[in-house]
Amino acid sequence: MPRYASHADLQQVLDRLTRIEQALATNAANGVGARTAEPARLLTVQDLATFLRTSPKAVRLMRDRGQLPAPIRLGDSRRLLWRAIDVAEWLDRTESRRSDRSR
Repeated sequence: MPRYASHADLQQVLDRLTRIEQALATNAANGVGARTAEPARLLTVQDLATFLRTSPKAVRLMRDRGQLPAPIRLGDSRRLLWRAIDVAEWLDRTESRRSDRSR
């Protein structure tokens, strides 16, 4: 049975992504590349599931189907991690494709 995120969990993930978006906007205005802005913030399967309001199992299935940005692994760890910036960019692309279809 999936663990549903509390409002506090969702807010924490949203706050992280908001800070990243603000940093990207500031860096873009200053001509700094997105990936050099700050150390990469990494999201776990649970973080991503919370943000997407789904279960960790659904995140793994989406990853297996190629529906998410590619995860990274640190060292020889089995743990999947996503760069928050990659997730934010993926969401922007997904949203822009949906808005293009609705026109």
